[in-house]
Amino acid sequence: MIVRHISLKVQKLYFTEALILSSAEVACTVIKKSIIKNSRKIVAVF
Repeated sequence: MIVRHISLKVQKLYFTEALILSSAEVACTVIKKSIIKNSRKIVAVF
């Protein structure tokens, strides 16, 4: 019973970590895309 509880906690930890990592990756790609779009706008202005 105790072992099962620990494994559940570990699974939750891994799940949240994976979620955080994936969301961070998505945020990174979104930021990169927005920077590229903004840099194009800046170039167009110049």
